[in-house]
Amino acid sequence: MEDALTPFPLHPGPWDLATALNETGRVARSNAVELGQPSPGNLGGLAVHFAPLVSLLLYLCGDGADYERRERPHPKRTKLGWRLFPADKPTTWDVGRWGQDRRSHPGSAIPRWSR
Repeated sequence: MEDALTPFPLHPGPWDLATALNETGRVARSNAVELGQPSPGNLGGLAVHFAPLVSLLLYLCGDGADYERRERPHPKRTKLGWRLFPADKPTTWDVGRWGQDRRSHPGSAIPRWSR
């Protein structure tokens, strides 16, 4: 289960990321009390870890995102009806300047513009 992805709700609003994480913690604490579960502490300290992820997510959702749009999977007809099957393997997406830098310098793990 250590390799599983864990969804993490984020409560956006007219505040910064640390406040949004603290709001998530407040809701989690109230739910934990109702369910008799252990309560999480202050989540605002996670902002430094979440900031790059939120930034990437907002960039990808924006109109000007620079990435190659891939074709969506197509349903396959089976004996039990139409089904979508998972991909055979993960794919790597080159996103923005970092992807462009990696294409031009394939051996470099860190893009030139962030060194």
